[in-house]
Amino acid sequence: MFKTGIADNTSDQFDPAIYGNKVVWTDNRNGGYDIYMQNLSTKVQTRITTGETAPDHAIYDNRIVYRNFSGEHHDMVNIYMYDLSTKKETQIITSRKGIYNPAIYGDRIVWEDSRNDDGTGNTDIYMYDLSTKQETRITPSYEGGDNNPYQSNPSIYGDKIVWEDWRNGNADIYMYDLSTNKETQITTNKSEQRSPVIYGNTIVWQDNRNGNADIYMFTLASAEVPTPDGNETDDGNGTSNGTGNGTQVPDNNSDNGPGNGTGNGTQVPDNNSDNGTSNGTGNGTQVPDNNSDNGAGNGTGNCTQVPDNCSAKLMPLDNMQALKEYVECTYECHENTKIGLASLLDTSMCYCENGEDEKAVSMLNSFIHLAEKMKECKQVSTNEADYMVREAKKIIDQLEAN
Repeated sequence: MFKTGIADNTSDQFDPAIYGNKVVWTDNRNGGYDIYMQNLSTKVQTRITTGETAPDHAIYDNRIVYRNFSGEHHDMVNIYMYDLSTKKETQIITSRKGIYNPAIYGDRIVWEDSRNDDGTGNTDIYMYDLSTKQETRITPSYEGGDNNPYQSNPSIYGDKIVWEDWRNGNADIYMYDLSTNKETQITTNKSEQRSPVIYGNTIVWQDNRNGNADIYMFTLASAEVPTPDGNETDDGNGTSNGTGNGTQVPDNNSDNGPGNGTGNGTQVPDNNSDNGTSNGTGNGTQVPDNNSDNGAGNGTGNCTQVPDNCSAKLMPLDNMQALKEYVECTYECHENTKIGLASLLDTSMCYCENGEDEKAVSMLNSFIHLAEKMKECKQVSTNEADYMVREAKKIIDQLEAN
């Protein structure tokens, strides 16, 4: 692990964002708020804006989006985009009040917008497509009053936009799929779920269901996203029950907190628990407590015969499918871990099919990491783990050779 100073002069630098080898941040070295960017490869810093910038920006590839104040009292907000490849600045949104939290993916820019506020504090999510030059309202319209909700903190990846939504009287996470024009409610818990971020098929957010802020995760199905059935509840004892594919990433310093994942949930339990137990039910993926003194393992240790399902002559996708079939059909121990490993392979295959080999490799590395951790915990036999790791590394070599 290493630490490198990027912007470390005596003025304030904050609100960093990163894409690839480019880091952007807000900087007041010139007396106002500016956007700066540093290329980590060349170590060259570039000043993107020259004053009047609000500390709110995002980066994707060579495009940086940010807010800029205007008007006599600096009460009007614009959204600009700066293209690093052309060194050209483009104004996207002109002189409006109440524009916040821009995000960008490809040609699509999303933000939080209060243009429809009727005095109730309403904000909506809007999108601008750079290729079509069309603006679209993403969140639905309501008839004022208490039914006019606060929708905020958008994040976008591919065709999917997620945001924080208060239409039900508490903060939930919603998603809109631009390819199907379908809105989906991701969380139904009656506490607050806030500040979502999406990457690939994974959504993460801040969740207060346990009385403090935890991080939860939802993994989208490879085909259709299941609609939550309302069974995502809090039993009042620190137990989290996630409907669909929800995952809790809990406090690593808890002493006795039990974690229960229901439905298709994946729970990452307390890694420093002294007496805690981790119980996965339904189709959940359970990662057991690696440092538990009293935790019991449920491994049978009988899966020792490892057939060679992954031929080196096959293409990466074929090898991933063969490895998944081994995990699902041949590997008979630890059903919950089996589902987690298969899910990582599914995601890797999706990336590979889309030509995103680097992301496919990243998922395979996560697969290897999980297999090795399960071997350390004696939840997977050495032969099984070594076979899965070996085959995953072969696939990585194939992808990196392409």
